[in-house]
Amino acid sequence: MDKPRLLIIDDDANLRKTLTDILRVRGFEASASGSGNEGLACLHENPADVVLIDLGLPDIPGIEVLKRVRAEFPAMEAIIITGKATLDSAIEAVNIGAYSYLIKPYEVEQLILNIRRAGEKQRAENALRKSEEQFRKIFAESPLGMAIVDGGNRFVKVNGMLCRMLGYSEEELVALSYPDIVYMEDSKPDISNIRSLFKRRHTYWKNEKRCVRKSGERFWVNVTTSVIVDAVDGNRYLLKMLEDISKRKKAEQAIRNAKEEWERTFDAIIDPVMILDTDYQVVKANKAMMAKLGMIRSGFDGLRCYQIFHGTDSPPPFCPHAQFLADGQPHSTEVDIPRLGGHFLVVISPLYGADGKLQGSIHFARDISERKSLERQLRHAQKMEAIGTLAGGIAHDFNNILTAIIGYANLLEMGMVADDPLAPHVEGILSGAERAANLTGSLLAFSRKQEMKLGPVDINKVVTGVEKMLRRLIREDIEFNISLDAEELTVMADAPQLEQVLMNFAANSRDAITDNGMISIGTRLVELSREFSDLHAFGEPGRYALLTFTDNGAGMDEMTRMRIFDPFFTTKETGKGTGLGLAVCYGIIKQHNGFVTCYSEPGTGTTFKIYLPIINETAEVGRAVNEVQMPRGTETLLLAEDDVMTRRLGRLLLENSGYHVIEAANGEEAVANFSELKDEISLVLLDVIMPRMNGREAYRRIDLLKPGIKAIFISGYTADIFKKEELFEEGFNFLSKPILRKDLLVTVRNLLDS
Repeated sequence: MDKPRLLIIDDDANLRKTLTDILRVRGFEASASGSGNEGLACLHENPADVVLIDLGLPDIPGIEVLKRVRAEFPAMEAIIITGKATLDSAIEAVNIGAYSYLIKPYEVEQLILNIRRAGEKQRAENALRKSEEQFRKIFAESPLGMAIVDGGNRFVKVNGMLCRMLGYSEEELVALSYPDIVYMEDSKPDISNIRSLFKRRHTYWKNEKRCVRKSGERFWVNVTTSVIVDAVDGNRYLLKMLEDISKRKKAEQAIRNAKEEWERTFDAIIDPVMILDTDYQVVKANKAMMAKLGMIRSGFDGLRCYQIFHGTDSPPPFCPHAQFLADGQPHSTEVDIPRLGGHFLVVISPLYGADGKLQGSIHFARDISERKSLERQLRHAQKMEAIGTLAGGIAHDFNNILTAIIGYANLLEMGMVADDPLAPHVEGILSGAERAANLTGSLLAFSRKQEMKLGPVDINKVVTGVEKMLRRLIREDIEFNISLDAEELTVMADAPQLEQVLMNFAANSRDAITDNGMISIGTRLVELSREFSDLHAFGEPGRYALLTFTDNGAGMDEMTRMRIFDPFFTTKETGKGTGLGLAVCYGIIKQHNGFVTCYSEPGTGTTFKIYLPIINETAEVGRAVNEVQMPRGTETLLLAEDDVMTRRLGRLLLENSGYHVIEAANGEEAVANFSELKDEISLVLLDVIMPRMNGREAYRRIDLLKPGIKAIFISGYTADIFKKEELFEEGFNFLSKPILRKDLLVTVRNLLDS
């Protein structure tokens, strides 16, 4: 047989023609068929030595063709070629009797080598059946290890390849029996198959075993066992042909290991992952996805993704897989998935088969619920920061106006005699202006640009001072009651911040009352015992001012009550609450070394109780007209202020007290004026924020002209904001607008005299 006859069974016409041409050039007699039935018919008309079978045939599976070839043409060798290799199909093909299993694309030389080896094996088996002489030649020269074994499993004859394969000499090997070279765990003989061979039910029998080399190394072989009969004495022997399949076994193990590794990696991904086909069916889900859904692997069988996640019979409009199938492109989308319990970032990547066709997609789902919550909190914080910045700016500008109002009222007051009939009106102006100054202080506190100014404060006066503002804040249909303790309740506090607490409580109570309701504020002196402190886990025993704030609104359940002081927690709908009001109240009360409790039930209203420690001091009293003699002087002062009204007022106040004042409208003008009159100027007053050059830079240049010059800085903000921004060093002299006449004159005189 000069040219081995080959038949190619493959549905790819281009591949058939190309492969046929290559094999003919390489010396083979090759023909081809496009289907399984056509190929089997060709074999019946003109048998081949080796048949190449593609697994994916259009009419019948390639595995079925292989079975029929092995059944109808037992002497014919078959090689499987496929582009869709799986471990299961490879094992099944080998078990049926395929000589080898090649995966597209393969090397032509690899195919030709397999064809030649298959042909050699087929020719060896044919030669054994044809003649003893040919048998001996093939036996000796076969690339397979071969041995003749008698009924007692003793070696009668072995070929050189088997000796080389096992590492024995021929003399050493024939002295052993077949079980001696087989690994102990694989040595159990298959009696039923051997009997079938002897009874001619089968012409041969194949199985895989592990053999042991002389060195002790184990390796895998494919053993083909057939029966031969001695032509002389008629004795029957077993012919065993051993093919070293160690490399194939390693490849199979590598495939299994790769599959197991892929499975482990797939399941180790902490994010839910799912593979879908083009029909929305779930192909595979990792452990994270199964845990999220509370399902097992078999639970996904036959289900489509929209049935699992949305409980619908068709994909929803926002379905990311539908978008992917529409264009075949990767997609990334954020979607709320109630079944998974949160908001997820879903990333979809296409999945292609070995043939390049789209098989489906891989879905990666990252839980971004916490991130979305943080984003909402950030937006809240940014909104509050923006409002705080606006409030701080308004307060800063308003302080300039208040400075003028208070200053000019002081000038009027200075020109009046003690019993002037207009004095009460001026007193009213000053009182209202001071209330407005307290309001700007509250705005600055809200914008975090106000330092806390603690002093002895009567809680009763705080409540009465903010009463009118509270009445304007709540609705007219809400009854508002105040009940104050007859005794003075003096605490160390910042009155504007306590007013802010009352305002926040009032706003929350107002929103909690839907119809006609009631809000009550009360104060009283309480004595907290050690038992009370231990029971409530706060406060040292002693005397406290108790401020009670009660409403008969909707009330809260226990879970809500436990969280009301948490930052950003709100029961109000989006856009109507920031969740910062009560958190700010809590922080202010804690800063005052106080404690707050909340009692509430649904439908019964809410009561806040604030405990502030009593101090043994007298609360600060209101201002008194002309009760202090204002200090005076004759020195020359430089006043730099960009606000015209504030600058003019400052000049009048200082000149009425005997000082000579040089004005400057900005930082550059202040430096220029000082440069001309530096020997005359004893002290400079600089607004911190001015156009062209700020007060800090102006002072730095003035200090170079006259080192050690004394300075007072002025601003609508307060000192702590500049300390935080490190604009000034510790110990700088500072006056916060609105500036009271007494504060201005005393500070100037003290600094000049120091």
